Amino acid sequence: MPHIKKREERLRLLETYLKSKNGFNIRELQDKVNEALDDSPSISKRTIYLDIEILKERVDIDNTSGKYRYINRHDSYFEETIKPELRHAIEQLYSFFALAKDTEQYEKIGIILNDFIRDELIQKQQDDENGGFIQMGNAVIRSDIQWIEQIYDAVLNKRTLEIYYASINKFPEKRIICPYLLKEFDNEWFVIAYSIGKADKMSTNVFKLKRIKSIALSNQKFQIDPNFNTQTYFNNCIGIYHQHGAEPQTIKLRASSKLKYLIQEKPFHHSMQIIEKNEDSIDFTVHVYITDELLLKIIGYGKLLKVLEPYELRQNIKNELNEMAFLYND
Repeated sequence: MPHIKKREERLRLLETYLKSKNGFNIRELQDKVNEALDDSPSISKRTIYLDIEILKERVDIDNTSGKYRYINRHDSYFEETIKPELRHAIEQLYSFFALAKDTEQYEKIGIILNDFIRDELIQKQQDDENGGFIQMGNAVIRSDIQWIEQIYDAVLNKRTLEIYYASINKFPEKRIICPYLLKEFDNEWFVIAYSIGKADKMSTNVFKLKRIKSIALSNQKFQIDPNFNTQTYFNNCIGIYHQHGAEPQTIKLRASSKLKYLIQEKPFHHSMQIIEKNEDSIDFTVHVYITDELLLKIIGYGKLLKVLEPYELRQNIKNELNEMAFLYND
């Protein structure tokens, strides 16, 4: 027992020295251990070697320069350590979570993970001189992220919220919502929620988080929209919004020779089906709601993309282009 206790004491001393940034050679470690123990007979270099081999069973130790040191100074032989492959996976996951890096919950998760794997996860992302090794799009305005934690909690625990929401060019109005889903799209955060109001106005809607002015818990019962499904709600959307009361339509389009390879590499929509292909163009269909977002997407391709059907959409595009041409008719 005294022998085991003495060895543990040596290992603890060695661990302290091996956490040094520059490390020590065997002779230096021998001298430090003997000085600290102040005992006789003195500890031999062979014993130090053997103790280091014991430490290596749980901790990665580097000695490429002739000096021994822990590769990760936060590791410990005396604490349960995480497997390297799991550590790597957690670091990757945390990196992808960097989309919300300015939020309080990002800091909270960083602290929890930091305690769990004893590594500087936050510093690896925030202090890297190149700005981190994974970059995600940053919204111009970050006022939306302040509400994420409260809404996430409400979604998770099925709690009804009272929000003051300012639709575009309108004063904030009180809305009672039952949130179902948080969604990030085009560098903005949205909440999809069942809006409680008059019977004829109760529906599932999309709310921009940046337009929310305040949030509080509501005493009203959490309600479920029987027609809402998180897996299918956006199936026929171009963008984020629905057209309430409308059905998705099959749109037929023609991509010119300059666009056809890009369209095949990056489909216009996940419902896209190529129906005809030749050297000059490809014809394809998508099954989507006809919304302003659809019009803007089509117009964005300019002369490289043409709407073939339906006729009403062709006319809408034509009217938009005529109005655009009038703006430059000076």
